[in-house]
Amino acid sequence: MAISAEESVPEADRTLSLCCNAEDTFDPFLTASRVNLDLASLLYEGLTCVDSTMTASPALAASVQAADKTVTAVLRADARFSDGSAVTAADVVKSFNLAKRSAHYAVLLQNVRSAAAAADGKSVTFMLTAADIGYAACLSFPV
Repeated sequence: MAISAEESVPEADRTLSLCCNAEDTFDPFLTASRVNLDLASLLYEGLTCVDSTMTASPALAASVQAADKTVTAVLRADARFSDGSAVTAADVVKSFNLAKRSAHYAVLLQNVRSAAAAADGKSVTFMLTAADIGYAACLSFPV
């Protein structure tokens, strides 16, 4: 059914169906199937996102700054989960720890030793093993 820009689709007909592995999870750190891992990107967002040219840009982060082996990400003030609750620095650290242990993200995070939430709950400091010009791309793990 083709719809022109002038037409609108009744709310009852606004259904999107996607193929997935119903026997697997959508948890990006635990999923076993590639299709569910790909679909998880519709449900989760990273501090940064990486485009087709492998350039990282802010997503949940308002800014990301590096100094030698320390990277600090400041969360966007409007960063929210689907239930409306605010994304906090503690949430990012929890996701980082899960990602670091995950088969899907361990290689991405191999140069990141640790993450710590600031007392203000708005920023996270990541400690790198070695300085890395691609540090921002490493922060694309799901939160």
